[in-house]
Amino acid sequence: MTPIVSFNRGKRSLAISIGERALWLAEVVGGTESAPSARVVEFIYPPSSTLEEAEELGRELAKFLTAQNCSARRVIFGVPAKWLIVRSCDMPPTDAETAANILWLHATEQIIPALGAMVFDFMGESCPTESRTLLLVGLQRQWLERLLALAAGAKLKVVGITPLGAAVGATTSRHVRTSLIALFGLGGVELIEQEGPFTRSMRFIRSNGSVQPVIAELRRAVAALSPDADSQAHSQRTLVLWDDIGLEPEFLDALRQAASLPITEARCQWVDVSESGASDGARGLSAIALALSQRTGPRPSIDFLNPRLAPPRRERWRHAATWLPWVVAAVVLVVLAAFAKMSGIRRQISGMDNQIQAMQPALEVARPYVASMQFIESFRTTRPRYLACIGDLTQALPPDGQTYLTSFDLRTDMKGVVAGNAANEQNVLTLRDKLNSSGRFAELTCKLDAMETRGSGNDAAFSITFVYLPQK
Repeated sequence: MTPIVSFNRGKRSLAISIGERALWLAEVVGGTESAPSARVVEFIYPPSSTLEEAEELGRELAKFLTAQNCSARRVIFGVPAKWLIVRSCDMPPTDAETAANILWLHATEQIIPALGAMVFDFMGESCPTESRTLLLVGLQRQWLERLLALAAGAKLKVVGITPLGAAVGATTSRHVRTSLIALFGLGGVELIEQEGPFTRSMRFIRSNGSVQPVIAELRRAVAALSPDADSQAHSQRTLVLWDDIGLEPEFLDALRQAASLPITEARCQWVDVSESGASDGARGLSAIALALSQRTGPRPSIDFLNPRLAPPRRERWRHAATWLPWVVAAVVLVVLAAFAKMSGIRRQISGMDNQIQAMQPALEVARPYVASMQFIESFRTTRPRYLACIGDLTQALPPDGQTYLTSFDLRTDMKGVVAGNAANEQNVLTLRDKLNSSGRFAELTCKLDAMETRGSGNDAAFSITFVYLPQK
């Protein structure tokens, strides 16, 4: 349990951070007669329960809340970035209603057809006098329904559903102006790019696991950071770590060595937590940040339960006498336009018939030539050999990201050569053996160069020559 020393409101509320196999719960209590406080606790799903059976999981959660003497019944859910669709949209100068309609059209035309029923909200505000960048965020409706079923099973009243990364970004912005946030949560590793109070991006990079893939993604994210108009602010950008899972010291040391930005860790003081009273370090601080999102303002920056995006409203005239003459006039105009269009089409058809008649002599000359060239159609292939070779090479590479190719050359006689780098010579030999056992590569010759220093470690440069045997 983690005591908290100050909150402004007197209501009792509950915040739940959703994970793949567990939840973080933060109960916040504040009043006029007693000091405001909060407690944070982890709920691990029973072995037979998942979010797909949300109502049953909710009943288990209700038992857990009773055992923890948690009486709060108003809950806000924080969802992981893994569930979200996030798009950055440049909005020209416009009013709020027009901006919402534009975002809705963008969401329904480009996102909904591929993913099915979704709920959308956005971060940022449009401006009538200047362009703004807004962040469109979508959640599949099936996840919304599962969270509502979870709350129903636990007998909780849902007051909001928001991205956990948005709550973490808002809390961080009050202490670090320009930051790249790495959130190691129960739902996986997320990267949030924060510029003052505005969240520029949120994305899921992978489930919690080995350090090397996380470091590789972090380097790519640092290299692709949004350019900052203020070069001084850009140079002061900081990597902020939020650790909800209790990272090993070796993991944190590897992150510090690999990052090219100054690093700071989220502190208990950022959510008014007394560090001396925190029983488990910084674990669960994101759930408290989530609780702050409903206690410090009228609504979270994004709320899928009460979204700001909805289908544009259509105005209806109340009295038929007002619009009926206009409808009749429109019908008459449409009929007249149709007759005019048909007359024009007839003239076009007549002109085309005359052109065809004039082209008949030339067509008679061309037909034998076209017939004699039809054999070329048989040259088309459905088995692209070069792409197949690239695919087989990709399948043979280990998934750890430590062995990769830097060049590829394949001639028409299927003799080729690839070059690349690996962490050590054993990885190169393993790659050669996998290619040899695949049955698609013959006459393999592997050449190892001297160890070279690249980045933060030693790499072995290599080249492999081969003859590719495409599938027949």
